[in-house]
Amino acid sequence: MRKLKIILVLVLFSLSLAGCEMFAWRKYNNREYKFSFIVLKDWDIDEDVRDSVLAINIPKEDPDDLFTSNIRVMVEDLPAPIDLATYYDINREEFKQIFKKMGDVTEGQGMSGFVRHQWIAFTAPLDDRVLIRAISAVWIKDKRVYVLTCVMDLQRAQQIEPVFRKMLASFRIQ
Repeated sequence: MRKLKIILVLVLFSLSLAGCEMFAWRKYNNREYKFSFIVLKDWDIDEDVRDSVLAINIPKEDPDDLFTSNIRVMVEDLPAPIDLATYYDINREEFKQIFKKMGDVTEGQGMSGFVRHQWIAFTAPLDDRVLIRAISAVWIKDKRVYVLTCVMDLQRAQQIEPVFRKMLASFRIQ
């Protein structure tokens, strides 16, 4: 009986380790802009992107999906110091201008390392066929602003959003 229990525990432990491989993470470190975070290994990072420091393309589950979920990282040196709340308000107003029919809006604050950030999440139609869920977080350290934005197909939000939130929690500014 004892051997059976030991075997059962070993089998369950092995299965739990196999499940961890489903969510294999890697650390991304950007020395030029002095930040890092974790990202899923099978998500493609593209550092050669216009208007962003990098883009992360989240693989489609179905080739016929109309929208490719993605993450953008923007870093900007500010000409003068600005507080986080002011920059965040500007960022929120830009979203309202772009997405006229924002719904399910939630906002909050958090800490990543020792740097506070503010975030907004919402849903919005891109067109009559595609609904998206977006989450954008803003950090300011000294005179540099960091913005991480994830835009995902609403149908995949339950899968992608928890992963993106883990990335946000891992974000570090050196």
